[in-house]
Amino acid sequence: MNMFEQYAPRTIHFVDTVQAGDWYVKVYQQTMNEQFGATNTFDKVLKHLEEWVTIPKKTSLPVYQHAFVIIHEAREGVWVLLFWWTGGEMLNRSTWFARYEAPERLLHQPNN
Repeated sequence: MNMFEQYAPRTIHFVDTVQAGDWYVKVYQQTMNEQFGATNTFDKVLKHLEEWVTIPKKTSLPVYQHAFVIIHEAREGVWVLLFWWTGGEMLNRSTWFARYEAPERLLHQPNN
């Protein structure tokens, strides 16, 4: 696939709202394919959510225990984007990436 190919709309699907510790997290799947197929990565994300929602508590900003996560099948692999509200109506995020060759190995990506 050419990394400069023309953008095509992605399918996004709301899956469910799950509880992770004392947090409520809306879960979405997004794919560039006809159907979402990254089930191994998806299952791994659900297992990690309770651990991951502790990340915002390590900052000095207020948090509200509400977040959403997007598991996105992209060209180069699966991106996991966890967003949470902080400081009123601002969003913050943390990101992970899994290659298609290792769908259960989620690598945390530093925020830029």
